[in-house]
Amino acid sequence: MALLIKNEDVMKKVILIIAVLMVSILTVEAQEKKIDKKQERKEKAEQAYKQTKALIESGEFVFDAVWAFPQNGTRVDITGNNNRLEFRENITKGSLQFFGTAYTSRRSTFNQGIVMDGPVKEWQVLPNDRGHQVTVRFNTKKKREVYDVDISVAANGYAVVVVSSSLRDLMRYEGYVSMIEEN
Repeated sequence: MALLIKNEDVMKKVILIIAVLMVSILTVEAQEKKIDKKQERKEKAEQAYKQTKALIESGEFVFDAVWAFPQNGTRVDITGNNNRLEFRENITKGSLQFFGTAYTSRRSTFNQGIVMDGPVKEWQVLPNDRGHQVTVRFNTKKKREVYDVDISVAANGYAVVVVSSSLRDLMRYEGYVSMIEEN
């Protein structure tokens, strides 16, 4: 009987050791999978940034606005209202709705919103490889009005556009940049 009890104690210890080893192996394997997924996400983000950076550096892309933020702070949904800027060969073309105050006596100029149709000047592309963001700065002119524009684009194509005008309140827009689709 004493021999049987010792064998049972040994058997319990062996089973306990095997259980501890299995739990340890499963924990290490789970950590490795977590590290692999994290590395995979990092590689996907890096690839998305490289594609976005190449698109912006090409100088040929469109910005489609989804939200407008006038200086009064009220967010306005402008989805589907053709609020788009197209950039091609140092020329910008398009319009964005304007909500705010105009600083001129001529009203007819401001009925259309912010309209850009012509050459851009002082075009700068400022990539931030560490932050995975690309910033574009330029200015353009329409008649007497000068627009200073800053576009900050994240790796996923989400963009914030700030338009500072010589004759109106500052406006901020949020939306997405993408490739120009040929018709």
